[in-house]
Amino acid sequence: MARLLTVVNERKRLRSQYRIHLEDEYIRKIKEREFNEFLANRDRMAASGVKNIPLTDAEVVQKLKSKEKERMEKFATAREQITKNSKEGAAAPMLGDEDLDFVA
Repeated sequence: MARLLTVVNERKRLRSQYRIHLEDEYIRKIKEREFNEFLANRDRMAASGVKNIPLTDAEVVQKLKSKEKERMEKFATAREQITKNSKEGAAAPMLGDEDLDFVA
């Protein structure tokens, strides 16, 4: 009886794993099809002259990383300016509007 239960439970486990595999494969195919439709629609928009076409996930990530890098460069420049002014003896340096752009 124990051996029979072992075989039955093993089959249940295999069916469950196979069902999960099939679901994952189906979801992957649907996502791939939707992404291809997105790209085709985006290409049609670009061809028709639309300026604000939607970005892909990779493009969004790249844009965010470049904005973060730019922000950090402005921050480093402002910090260098502040340390340079403090070494020259200014207690509280006056920053212009162009120096505070890194905050925005």
